[in-house]
Amino acid sequence: MAGALTTIKALCAEQGSPFLELAYDDGDMEVPRRRLGAAEPLALSAAYVCAGQLNDVQVLDHTNIVTKDGRVVFHLQSSQNINEMGLKEFQAFVAERGATFFQSYVEEECIHIGGMWTDRSNGDWYHLNNAPNFGHFIFEFPNRLACFEPFGIVGKLPVIVYEELPERWLGFIEMMGVPRHLIRRVPIVNPPAYRKAWVSSCCHYRDTKGVFRFWAAGLHWLRFKTFASIGGAPIHRRRRIYAGREGAKFRKIVNEDAVKAVLADFGFEFPLLGSMSAREQVETIAGAEIVVYAAGASCVLAHFAPEHCTTLLLAPRNIGTGFWGGVGSALVLRQVYERVDCDLVETPGVVRLNMYGNNELADFRVDVDLMRAGVEMCLQRLQNAQRRDALAL
Repeated sequence: MAGALTTIKALCAEQGSPFLELAYDDGDMEVPRRRLGAAEPLALSAAYVCAGQLNDVQVLDHTNIVTKDGRVVFHLQSSQNINEMGLKEFQAFVAERGATFFQSYVEEECIHIGGMWTDRSNGDWYHLNNAPNFGHFIFEFPNRLACFEPFGIVGKLPVIVYEELPERWLGFIEMMGVPRHLIRRVPIVNPPAYRKAWVSSCCHYRDTKGVFRFWAAGLHWLRFKTFASIGGAPIHRRRRIYAGREGAKFRKIVNEDAVKAVLADFGFEFPLLGSMSAREQVETIAGAEIVVYAAGASCVLAHFAPEHCTTLLLAPRNIGTGFWGGVGSALVLRQVYERVDCDLVETPGVVRLNMYGNNELADFRVDVDLMRAGVEMCLQRLQNAQRRDALAL
């Protein structure tokens, strides 16, 4: 991390821009206030964000802040801080944009959430042929609106998102109280600056010590706003849903047909969630008593599953899933979280090693007997809960 920051500081110096790091793990509540002036540091349970209105600001999508001539370039905090892996892309990013800072402006007061988490795996970090990551979008961006709810501006000011977001994703922004006519789209390449913008760093993050920080209230806000927009969460709809990896570029299940055959015996449905509207996805997951999902972006839909729902994750052995999917929602919503470790099936030429030396992009094979046992255990737990509820009546 230190090497990456040193290089970024040098790049900023070449452009004549002083570099300021926005630190989250030093416990000093005055750091963001001193460094951003008008921005307000907010202590959000375990998470710590910097949010407020800034004047004459250009918003990018990284962790750091640079200032020049009294103007601010604000790099949004993501749950994935910049590291050595992303340094080369960041250097290209700075070189590409260095001459275009503050070349165009959005004049009206607005809220910037951006909402782009690009797929770095193809070596082209920010261009239009990138595929945005749905999981990180849901987990990291819409709940920033919760930071501004107390100011009474959500649903009144325009909300800025990147034009590269798939159109159907904007439905999630709408369900959080922003009408479509207030959603403004700007390019991620050479984005505009803003005369007045409300900005927030990410409400959930992983600090420089690698510790996960999860804002539970942000998840409850997201659920409340979403369910209110569809007339409330479904009640007593005991659906069993499988969210697979059909159509995924990486981390595919090589024996997914066998997986579905087993789950069909237990009455599971196999919706193609990626082709559904935002409302349809939420309504599908919100009515589930059990969700079996493969490690990937669909994990984040557990945030819309019922409290006490049972989620069963299929994931390659020694591959973590962060805290933005079923793990995080289970902690907050008292959902039951189970996992079936699966065997890696290496894909030639597709490699991204994690800290344990395992390929995070490898395909995997599910032990269907082990999965069957996991589902049976989940069903037994549900039956026990239903029996207790019946006796309580």
